Amino acid sequence: MPMLQSTQRNLKEIIVELITSERLRGRGLNTGVVVAGFGEKEHFPKLVQTEFSGMAAGHPLYSEINSASIDNGGQAILVPLAQKEMVFTFMDGVDPDLHSQLEDDTKRACKGIFEVIIEEIKKKYPKYGNDLKSKVEKNLDRLASDLYNKSKKVRTSEYRNQIMEMVASLPKDELGGMAESLVNLTKFKRRISRQQETVGGPIDVAVITKGDGFVWTKRKHYFKPELNPRYITRITRGNAL
Repeated sequence: MPMLQSTQRNLKEIIVELITSERLRGRGLNTGVVVAGFGEKEHFPKLVQTEFSGMAAGHPLYSEINSASIDNGGQAILVPLAQKEMVFTFMDGVDPDLHSQLEDDTKRACKGIFEVIIEEIKKKYPKYGNDLKSKVEKNLDRLASDLYNKSKKVRTSEYRNQIMEMVASLPKDELGGMAESLVNLTKFKRRISRQQETVGGPIDVAVITKGDGFVWTKRKHYFKPELNPRYITRITRGNAL
């Protein structure tokens, strides 16, 4: 029995949804691509982060997962990519996983303390204890959320904002050095911990400006530069021209 055209359309829509749905893509196998710099008409830099998850019918499956740009105010932006935990630790003064654990432990501790107090109250005043328990349960999440928000404000004002104010005033060469230091910090942490060592090897550093364009400040070679002086001289002369 031939398939109805309406059924065919529905099947096609289901297949497209399965292929393109963010919820069903294999997040662990995706590849990220980051494009940063200046457009022809842009006076301030912009960054766009795109994630590719495969191919379908000859077309790449991708989605833009992040974008950042400098506005007229000139505020600096620091965007960590891939392994981000050490950058956030540097920016916020605390490891993000540890901070999440502390938030969960604080909530459990507060709940446990309230339960002990209420149980003691219920022994002498059962009705009042039950009423108090109901009020506490309704407000516990709100109180915990207020505590977390206060902690976030302190981390932002006392750590992140102060660092970003300094970053905004750094010269170009020191910006490149800062980026290299953060990658080195991540590499060192991965090397001495039980985590998978996904960051390593020599680090390439480049600076992009509106006037100079793309400029390497540090770049590895597949050969030793001191053994190939002619090549280095030729490249240097070419860049000078």
